[in-house]
Amino acid sequence: MTKILRVECIEVEYKQALSTLCHQVKNLYNRANYLVKQALNNKEEKKLLLYYDLNSLLKNKECYKVSIKDVQLS
Repeated sequence: MTKILRVECIEVEYKQALSTLCHQVKNLYNRANYLVKQALNNKEEKKLLLYYDLNSLLKNKECYKVSIKDVQLS
């Protein structure tokens, strides 16, 4: 069996706002992924967290909040 690795790289001009936004999205993904894994590894009650569960758990966290000045890319 042949293993194929496909990667696409898009190069854009560096902008601090875009970099900050990407960093916050990465943190949000990692936090949500951690919560899903913790819920599945819970020995008493194995539960799959849905979008609505994650939304309610994460909406007050710093990684969920994006200030308007961070997304002005112009």
